[in-house]
Amino acid sequence: MLLLISRLLTCYNGRNEELTEDDLSNLFLAYMLCCDELLAMNQKLPKNNMKAEEFIKSYMPDCLKSHNIEASRDYRLLMIKCYMLLIEFPKVNTRFAQYIDEFCKERDIPSAEYYLYEIFLTFLEMGKEDFSNCRMAIGKNQKDACRFYDSLTLNPSNYQHDMDFLMMKEKPLIKTGPNIYNFMFMKMFLDKAYTGLLFDMKDSLVKRRGRSHNGLC
Repeated sequence: MLLLISRLLTCYNGRNEELTEDDLSNLFLAYMLCCDELLAMNQKLPKNNMKAEEFIKSYMPDCLKSHNIEASRDYRLLMIKCYMLLIEFPKVNTRFAQYIDEFCKERDIPSAEYYLYEIFLTFLEMGKEDFSNCRMAIGKNQKDACRFYDSLTLNPSNYQHDMDFLMMKEKPLIKTGPNIYNFMFMKMFLDKAYTGLLFDMKDSLVKRRGRSHNGLC
């Protein structure tokens, strides 16, 4: 399914309307073609007579790659980790507290508490549908929330496909209407919310420090 989404993004036309029977038929055909493409790429099936070294060399790289995407995740554990990282740890480490402040300023986020609140609220709302609903509408007056989700939204016109889905991992949302956001893959949003946060903090610090050296801020 991820491969299909990625392929569709490369020819995104911005249409937002009900699919016809022909559209659904073509979509299913495209899905089957993507399945064939993946099967053709994953021909390195393990054999019973394989030695351990052969197994690791030929099969494990693909297995680990898919596991990184498909492995189950628990947003409740994520929230605990985020709370410890963003709220508790800065209380005992003033230098890291400064990093958090600079990250929030760079991303136009009011505070670390706000970031944590938005992540929690997202999963609370999505959980009402057992995460089967990938669509989320934001109130017109929730400008801070819209800015937050806009920062995680992919621009389809700039999308370039790759089998690691790097651009989708970086921006796991797509905007399909005024204040309407769709999660392309919930697990990628989870990864972005915590694991990606560490890399985003690093990038934000580098940008702000670079502008400081150039006298721009």
